[in-house]
Amino acid sequence: MSHQVERMYPIAKDLFWIATGEILQFSKGDGTSFDTLEWTWGQQQLSAEKQELYQKTDYVVTMGAEDSVGVSLFLPKGTGPFPAVLIARGAANLDRSLNYTEAEIFASYGIAALVYDNYGTGQTTGNPRTKDFEDKQNLVLHLYAHLQTHSEIRADQIGLMGGSQGARIAAMAASKASQPAFLILRAHPMETRKDQQLYAIGAFLRQSNATEEVIVQILHLWERYFDLASRQEMDQAYIDAVARMRKAHPALMLPAAPANQAPSFAWPDDIYDATNDYLESIRCPVLSEHGVHDDRVPPYKSIHFLREGLSKAGNEALMVILYANANHSFTMPGFRIAPGLFMNEVNWVREVLNMK
Repeated sequence: MSHQVERMYPIAKDLFWIATGEILQFSKGDGTSFDTLEWTWGQQQLSAEKQELYQKTDYVVTMGAEDSVGVSLFLPKGTGPFPAVLIARGAANLDRSLNYTEAEIFASYGIAALVYDNYGTGQTTGNPRTKDFEDKQNLVLHLYAHLQTHSEIRADQIGLMGGSQGARIAAMAASKASQPAFLILRAHPMETRKDQQLYAIGAFLRQSNATEEVIVQILHLWERYFDLASRQEMDQAYIDAVARMRKAHPALMLPAAPANQAPSFAWPDDIYDATNDYLESIRCPVLSEHGVHDDRVPPYKSIHFLREGLSKAGNEALMVILYANANHSFTMPGFRIAPGLFMNEVNWVREVLNMK
């Protein structure tokens, strides 16, 4: 399979052109999904038919007396039990369909995948504004234990995966889970929530063409905001400083500073929580992936913390992949997915698990 990803341009109904000169004609056998493909390049022509390489089952997993979790399990075709990957969710309150693509790819290559709705979305209950990192970690651990008892899953070959905050949650869960087989971390923040947010805000301010002097002043205000929010304290000097900065720079990203009220943060207990605090308990092989142009998480700093933390545990089974020209979402100019992203993960897992 090629690692090069090219954008398709529509030229007629279900007919697409690629910059390489290829023409793709799709057809719908049942009227809802594409079943066949005709590929043409110059004088060459090939036909392909859709093959079902996996089966998807949707159901609900109960979690104690309070919460239930909507999940989709993608099982490879064939005879199990199969190795599996559990894909942890991040900060966005979106349903499980966000991770269908990687789940389908893993299952097509013999690795079952479990994806789930985040708190307060789809079939998952709970108020996302009251769920902190520990709650999200416990949800993943509950689903991990669920997979261990599934008749079609190999209990000794279950790994964890996540992107951005989902990578933070996956790492936290891997430090507590019973012998995870592997861990895949995409765009993983290793520093505290506060430091990661300050990095992202600084990048956004630079994109807004703010001067470095102003950026330093605003980041100092944001730092005070997080400190006050973590203690739920009110500081009049901070409120006045934000008001002055907002008057001077009304279009820039500034923290809230309502009068006579402590700065509010939905998850104050998470502000000083650092993922690298959990690394010394992770013994499984780890794949770390970053886009070089990530403006939400500092890639090189996070990789350094990851390598340092794993080394303290004597874990040298770390592979790092950097994707040139890719951003936090692993997309490139033209909205292309970073070439090789999915297959690098599949091939690495298959190698770790000695799959033939």
